Amino acid sequence: MSGRTFHEVVIVDAGGERRIKVSGVLVIGRESGDVLVADGTISGRHLQLDGSGPVLLATDLGSSNGTFRGDERIGSAVALQPGDELRFGSATLRVVAPAPAPLPAPALPQADETSPPQLGPSSGRPPQATAGVVRTEAVEVRFAPGSHGERIATSYAAVARRARCTLAGFGSEPWGSVPIVHLIDPFHDGVELVAGGAMIADGGAEAWVVVSPESPPEPPHRVLALMFGAAFPASADLQLLIEGYGLHRAGAPEGDLSGRPLPPLEQADGEERAAMAVSFVRFLIAREGIDAFMRVFAAPAGRGDETVREVYGPSLGQLEQVWRRKLASGGSDVKTGEFLKLSLRYLRPYKLRQVEIFGYMLLSLAFVAAFPFVTKRLFDSALPSGEFSQVLTLLLALGAAFVVSLVAGVRQAYQTAWVSNAVTRDIRQAIFDRVQVMPEPWFAAHPQGDVLSRLFGDVRVVESGLSQAIGQGVFQLVSLITSAVIMLSLNLWLGLVVLVAAPLVGVVYRSMANGAMVRSVAVQEQSSALLSVAAENYRAIPVVKMFGLADRERRRFAQQSDRLFRSTRRLTMWGGLFGLSVNLIVTILRLGVLGFGSWLILEGEFTTGGLVAFLSIMGEVLSPVTVLVSLSQDVQASMGSLVRINEVIDEATEPEAPHLGPVPLITRELRLAALGMSYDAEHRALDDFDATIPVGSRVAVVGPSGSGKSTVLRLLMRLYEPDEGAILIDGVDLRSGSLRSWREQLGVVFQDSFLFDATLRENIALGRPGATDAEIQAAAAAAEVDGFVATLPRGWDTLVGEGGANLSGGQRQRVAIARALLRNPRLLLLDEATSALDPATERQINDTLRRIAVGRTVIAVTHRLASITDYDSILVVVDGRLAERGTHDQLIRRGGVYARLWAEQTGQPVPQPEPIDLIAALRRMPFFVEAPATVIERAVAAMVPFAVEAGRSVDEGDGIMLVTAGRAEVVTVSAMGAVASGELGPGDAFGVLAALGAPPTASLRALEPLDLMHLSSEALRVIAATDPALADRLRAAPADAPPRSATRIGRATLARPKSPPRGAALPPPSTRGPRRTMAMFAPPKVEQ
Repeated sequence: MSGRTFHEVVIVDAGGERRIKVSGVLVIGRESGDVLVADGTISGRHLQLDGSGPVLLATDLGSSNGTFRGDERIGSAVALQPGDELRFGSATLRVVAPAPAPLPAPALPQADETSPPQLGPSSGRPPQATAGVVRTEAVEVRFAPGSHGERIATSYAAVARRARCTLAGFGSEPWGSVPIVHLIDPFHDGVELVAGGAMIADGGAEAWVVVSPESPPEPPHRVLALMFGAAFPASADLQLLIEGYGLHRAGAPEGDLSGRPLPPLEQADGEERAAMAVSFVRFLIAREGIDAFMRVFAAPAGRGDETVREVYGPSLGQLEQVWRRKLASGGSDVKTGEFLKLSLRYLRPYKLRQVEIFGYMLLSLAFVAAFPFVTKRLFDSALPSGEFSQVLTLLLALGAAFVVSLVAGVRQAYQTAWVSNAVTRDIRQAIFDRVQVMPEPWFAAHPQGDVLSRLFGDVRVVESGLSQAIGQGVFQLVSLITSAVIMLSLNLWLGLVVLVAAPLVGVVYRSMANGAMVRSVAVQEQSSALLSVAAENYRAIPVVKMFGLADRERRRFAQQSDRLFRSTRRLTMWGGLFGLSVNLIVTILRLGVLGFGSWLILEGEFTTGGLVAFLSIMGEVLSPVTVLVSLSQDVQASMGSLVRINEVIDEATEPEAPHLGPVPLITRELRLAALGMSYDAEHRALDDFDATIPVGSRVAVVGPSGSGKSTVLRLLMRLYEPDEGAILIDGVDLRSGSLRSWREQLGVVFQDSFLFDATLRENIALGRPGATDAEIQAAAAAAEVDGFVATLPRGWDTLVGEGGANLSGGQRQRVAIARALLRNPRLLLLDEATSALDPATERQINDTLRRIAVGRTVIAVTHRLASITDYDSILVVVDGRLAERGTHDQLIRRGGVYARLWAEQTGQPVPQPEPIDLIAALRRMPFFVEAPATVIERAVAAMVPFAVEAGRSVDEGDGIMLVTAGRAEVVTVSAMGAVASGELGPGDAFGVLAALGAPPTASLRALEPLDLMHLSSEALRVIAATDPALADRLRAAPADAPPRSATRIGRATLARPKSPPRGAALPPPSTRGPRRTMAMFAPPKVEQ
């Protein structure tokens, strides 16, 4: 079992008693949340439970009637113990399962190679073959021994456990059931080859996921979402929303759906269905929020669409049409009210100022309201009277109204700018604060440019939208209403003519605004492209000069500048036509009003002053119409930015609970107890990694590239949490203490040590704010920084430049070491601390590290083995497992992996690795599992070796390829594009799906020099022709195929997550022995 478990609670309300297991964040409420309670006295979102840590936390979410433990009303997070009972309204919640005690040595779930007797086959399918099982408290994963499913079962179970935590409270998830997932080989269902995707049994108790090296497993999030979602009464109506929600929680990319024909949502299949489902779900969540979206799943049976209309207004089909229009336009189709509703969280602190702004708006309309009445009286009575005193009185009244409007307008502009800029400051600060506590996987999924774009670009767009909506939007609306009332009071018939014709201005404006937006986007894109050309040229000036590329660069810049010129010209022309069209309608309307008004005057039903006044106020009606239409475009642009901002602010942060005490100071040992970690569902970064590190020792972690050594360091820094096992400090689970207190015990020196653009003294002082100058200089002396301080222009007060640009690489590392030493760390972590330095500087830094390490606990991850020959212990990691352990001399004598790595780096003869067992590798393929030994031997004899250079690709479709040396990634191609979906190493096969008859959908791209053994399709056909049983197995369904009644979903391929930085390189091609070039059959085509 894992070091973490579920917390079990019992909720009793009017609907009865429910027993729920809490493993993550769970919201309880009357109208929204993960658990709905039938009680009108509690709030919509009333109570939050957090079971992600060793202690269950309860937080009242600002409810009206409160949550009570005994007579105490709780507020912020409180820790719950077994037997504690909470009361909210007429409902009660009782904790019945204790939080886990720290485990001395949590064990990784082991595969059971015998079929458990209590797990019988599902009804309606053949008996399952003898299966291996990986059991966890979250999911049970079954597989056939020797299959590809066996290789990934443990990692799939680990990712499925995380998926279940993210789906906490969804459908039947809280019921405590353990779903069963079968990892099966591709199979024929009697009609076609099922090469990927998943099948869900009726009722959602079991799922079958098709896996192979070139068909990565279906994301566990979508599979589990469909399994748990089967408990919803209207699950049949909402299946696509359930799928999309699972993929949304998995962080699935949407793909580029714009500008391409898409089938109806319900008819979509495969990769296209997955991309459309997650895009549609995110559209719904952005439209009304996650709580409204989750309310849809409470729909009664057969009333899914009716519930959608209750929550969203339009039906599901109408929402699909809105979503499609959004894709076609590339913008957010939302109303100003929806934008303001999402903005309310930022506007609420300034509500009094907004009331003040509204008052100033009314005052600023004084001149607009007074002008037509003064004008009418001027022409109808003052001028005909011949008395200038009347004219003067009217002008003074008009001047007074103007002064009031002017003062109110200035104050309104000031307050509007103050509120919009204050909101901008708050949003930007909220994003920055949130980024400081984001978990490491979030940074891997969000490039720097994306975050900076949200922090500056999106915030700027939202600021524009808010200032327009708060200031111009409300003002223009009030002005329109005021002017319309005045216009109707002057003449009802003329007023009705204008009000009927005014929307035409808005229609023309909006229809032409779309064209303007398209042309504006083109200008922005061309401007960005021109900027990229200029920036690239600036960075490449030395290359341009040395290779005589100046003329080429001038042509590139001129061509891009011409494109920008043409785009700008089109936008300017469209803007001219745009203005002429609006002016044409306004002019025709004015002429019509002038003619109709003159006729009314001649008929004696209107006055000259009234007509002059009407013409003056008419502009105050038409102008707000065009302004409000243009504001809606700005608001729509701002909506997308606001959604992106809220995505960051609402993202879950690092697992830090406020109630946790400090981690005890390490005094005896640090134990890595059976650690297991997976970045994706196919690969184990660490697998049952167990090591004990005594205090005061120096330990190095080494291994081939991608072996998992960097993951060890990431877990020690708690940038990631292990899926299985625990890190123990003197026997105490590290997760039982606060994250901050643990990191205060660490000193870290990274491969690329970042220095802030501050003085040398300030950069060292960042290691422990508040340190004295004497302590800073002592740490600097220990790191030998004082040796070069005298050479700097201003000594300790020299600015190091951005990223430490004013210092050499060795000087930067010494400052980083001093910064780490200032903390007086209990544990010093070195992450490839010298790999970026030249040999001479590396030797100097290593001497410094040896000296300062005396008496400290040091853990170093490195691929430079010469720097760790005197370490107390060396841990050798291979494929996530601890392969060897010992001192340098012991490991050299052993002649294993470490000895081979040492030989590669020192130029000594390299021990040849064990050859790949081709027979065993072929046995793992579904059609060779039960083949006689003679058939396997004939297949091995027909295999041909060939080599692929790094960076080149091999297409699927011409037989089977076995990797015997090197690494390659599988690139899966679908309707949604190409993604790197898996990685293969020695012993892995590629091309199994093509051998079974599937159309080619993948290619193999060499990440480094690659050795392959190739069994061509023709050779396989020859062998199958002599063995009828093999031919049958190439067409037959496996014994563990799902029942025909199971619901099938097409494969959704997610890009393989980026693994930690790679360390040592694998052997170059020249060290792997000779390669045969003779072939019975031609090897597959290799492409650049």
